[in-house]
Amino acid sequence: MEVYVGTSGWMYDWNPDGFEWFIKYSELNAVELNASFYRFPYPNQ
Repeated sequence: MEVYVGTSGWMYDWNPDGFEWFIKYSELNAVELNASFYRFPYPNQ
């Protein structure tokens, strides 16, 4: 079994490096796409 731990929060004013910072320092192996959190994604997403 594989377990993925991630977050939907990686873009904040206090973190101008955004996703690059997340990749380098968080040590999490997944991110959540907020669009899919609030509704089912459209086929083109």
